Amino acid sequence: TAAWADAVPRGLAPVLGPDVGRGKTLVLAAALFMAAVVPWRDRDVIEAQHVLVTPADERAIAWITQNTPADAGFLVSAGPAYGDTVVAGEDGGWWLPLLAERRTTLPPITYGLEPSIEPGWREQVNALNEAWRTDLDGGGVPEILRGAGFGWAYVGPTARTLRTDALDASPNWTRVYADGGAAVYRADWAGSGE
Repeated sequence: TAAWADAVPRGLAPVLGPDVGRGKTLVLAAALFMAAVVPWRDRDVIEAQHVLVTPADERAIAWITQNTPADAGFLVSAGPAYGDTVVAGEDGGWWLPLLAERRTTLPPITYGLEPSIEPGWREQVNALNEAWRTDLDGGGVPEILRGAGFGWAYVGPTARTLRTDALDASPNWTRVYADGGAAVYRADWAGSGE
């Protein structure tokens, strides 16, 4: 064992002790190898399908910050999640409250877990998002959005549910910005002076 201990790098000899055996050294070498290889294998942990804020979103968010009122409310793309108990954002619109300081129809995902001072708030958020997904221009959706102060819409490149073709075809929405798959719309009730 003394000859084997001499083969152990000097920095590890005090950790392993004088009675290190070949088996312990092999286990240590394997552990060090795995500690180096496993992180390298997972170096690309950000997968494209999970990115919500793209460069196009960043440009659109800068435009929103400069060209919409500070109190503007945005309809944003969202779909059912966690067994249809909540809705989750699908694009950079979910980040508008943080990145552009604008309200959206979609709160942080924790709204499904945290108590609210407004009874039934989770159900209200889910119902509003279900309503516009069902019929953007019918079912009282425009009136609900207007009443809640949502006169703008945002669609990012990764949106799946709120679509530019539906907003473009709507008599209630006008596209005011488009770049790289990101688009901003103003509702007719928002007025052109906002």
